[in-house]
Amino acid sequence: MAKLFLPPKDTPPLKKRVSVRMPQGMLDDIRSTLLRQGLSSRLQSQWVSEAMVRLHGIPGYWNAIAEEWLDPGANIVKQITLNEKAVNALNAMSDQLKQQYPAANDVNSKIIRTAIHQALIYA
Repeated sequence: MAKLFLPPKDTPPLKKRVSVRMPQGMLDDIRSTLLRQGLSSRLQSQWVSEAMVRLHGIPGYWNAIAEEWLDPGANIVKQITLNEKAVNALNAMSDQLKQQYPAANDVNSKIIRTAIHQALIYA
């Protein structure tokens, strides 16, 4: 007799690929920070994911996000893969910001840029 059902596989960890607009200078700062910390550029998404989780843990993080802005001009679009903890933090922060600031647009990019900016300050 043939086996019809395979044993269940472990579910893979949740990851989310996001596009973020950022100034070229911010990307250069990320690269130089990774080099100073002895990390390769392949760990850039992991570094951003950790920054997202740290930002979510800061009391009053929405004030930093509300102050974030993006200058028009030489901005690039960067693809980043967030891990499960970062996705959960992003969703929670996004929901809270949409409740507090219903007119805000491009909330996810603002949150990610703020997390990166805060991580660069503390690096």
